[in-house]
Amino acid sequence: MPYRDAAMNLMSNQAYSANKRARRYGAPGVITTGDVAAVMAKGMCHYCGSTDLLGIDHVIPLHVKGSNQPDNIVCCCRLCNASKARADRPGR
Repeated sequence: MPYRDAAMNLMSNQAYSANKRARRYGAPGVITTGDVAAVMAKGMCHYCGSTDLLGIDHVIPLHVKGSNQPDNIVCCCRLCNASKARADRPGR
Protein backbone atom coordinates (compact mmCIF):
# COMPACT_ATOMS: atom_id res chain seq x y z
CA MET A 1 0.00 0.00 0.00
CA PRO A 2 2.93 2.47 -0.18
CA TYR A 3 1.62 3.88 -3.49
CA ARG A 4 -1.79 4.57 -1.95
CA ASP A 5 -0.17 6.30 1.02
CA ALA A 6 1.99 8.44 -1.27
CA ALA A 7 -1.03 9.42 -3.37
CA MET A 8 -3.03 10.37 -0.29
CA ASN A 9 -0.07 12.36 1.02
CA LEU A 10 0.14 14.27 -2.26
CA MET A 11 -3.59 15.05 -2.19
CA SER A 12 -3.37 16.11 1.43
CA ASN A 13 -0.49 18.46 0.57
CA GLN A 14 -2.46 19.92 -2.35
CA ALA A 15 -5.49 20.58 -0.14
CA TYR A 16 -3.28 22.13 2.56
CA SER A 17 -1.52 24.40 0.03
CA ALA A 18 -4.78 25.49 -1.60
CA ASN A 19 -6.32 26.30 1.79
CA LYS A 20 -3.22 28.24 2.84
CA ARG A 21 -3.27 30.30 -0.39
CA ALA A 22 -7.01 30.89 -0.01
CA ARG A 23 -6.51 32.28 3.49
CA ARG A 24 -3.79 34.58 2.16
CA TYR A 25 -6.17 35.95 -0.49
CA GLY A 26 -9.17 36.04 1.84
CA ALA A 27 -11.04 33.62 -0.43
CA PRO A 28 -14.06 31.84 1.04
CA GLY A 29 -14.19 28.07 1.42
CA VAL A 30 -12.05 25.15 2.44
CA ILE A 31 -11.26 22.05 0.40
CA THR A 32 -10.51 18.67 1.90
CA THR A 33 -8.32 15.78 0.82
CA GLY A 34 -11.55 14.05 -0.25
CA ASP A 35 -12.40 17.00 -2.53
CA VAL A 36 -8.97 16.78 -4.13
CA ALA A 37 -9.31 13.00 -4.51
CA ALA A 38 -12.68 13.42 -6.25
CA VAL A 39 -11.24 15.93 -8.72
CA MET A 40 -8.08 13.88 -9.32
CA ALA A 41 -10.16 10.72 -9.93
CA LYS A 42 -10.99 12.10 -13.38
CA GLY A 43 -7.36 11.32 -14.21
CA MET A 44 -6.85 13.92 -16.92
CA CYS A 45 -6.30 17.64 -17.34
CA HIS A 46 -9.51 19.65 -17.52
CA TYR A 47 -7.98 21.90 -20.19
CA CYS A 48 -5.91 19.68 -22.52
CA GLY A 49 -6.73 16.08 -21.56
CA SER A 50 -3.15 15.20 -20.57
CA THR A 51 -2.63 12.48 -17.98
CA ASP A 52 0.88 13.58 -16.95
CA LEU A 53 1.94 15.64 -13.91
CA LEU A 54 -1.56 16.30 -12.60
CA GLY A 55 -2.54 18.58 -9.76
CA ILE A 56 -5.43 20.85 -8.89
CA ASP A 57 -6.26 24.30 -10.21
CA HIS A 58 -8.77 26.97 -9.26
CA VAL A 59 -10.83 27.72 -12.39
CA ILE A 60 -11.54 31.25 -11.18
CA PRO A 61 -8.20 32.27 -9.65
CA LEU A 62 -8.10 33.14 -5.98
CA HIS A 63 -6.55 36.54 -6.71
CA VAL A 64 -9.67 37.62 -8.65
CA LYS A 65 -11.97 36.60 -5.80
CA GLY A 66 -12.47 32.99 -6.89
CA SER A 67 -13.59 30.69 -4.12
CA ASN A 68 -11.67 27.84 -2.54
CA GLN A 69 -14.60 25.46 -2.83
CA PRO A 70 -14.89 22.09 -4.59
CA ASP A 71 -16.93 23.54 -7.45
CA ASN A 72 -14.04 25.87 -8.35
CA ILE A 73 -11.26 23.25 -8.56
CA VAL A 74 -10.36 21.02 -11.48
CA CYS A 75 -7.68 18.49 -12.32
CA CYS A 76 -4.94 20.28 -14.27
CA CYS A 77 -1.54 19.30 -15.67
CA ARG A 78 1.50 21.33 -14.66
CA LEU A 79 1.99 22.71 -18.17
CA CYS A 80 -1.54 24.14 -18.35
CA ASN A 81 -1.35 25.40 -14.79
CA ALA A 82 1.95 27.16 -15.46
CA SER A 83 0.77 28.68 -18.73
CA LYS A 84 -2.51 29.76 -17.14
CA ALA A 85 -0.57 31.74 -14.52
CA ARG A 86 -3.09 34.31 -13.28
CA ALA A 87 -5.56 34.09 -16.17
CA ASP A 88 -8.77 32.11 -16.46
CA ARG A 89 -7.46 29.61 -19.03
CA PRO A 90 -4.12 28.29 -20.28
CA GLY A 91 -2.31 30.41 -22.82
CA ARG A 92 -0.18 27.79 -24.51
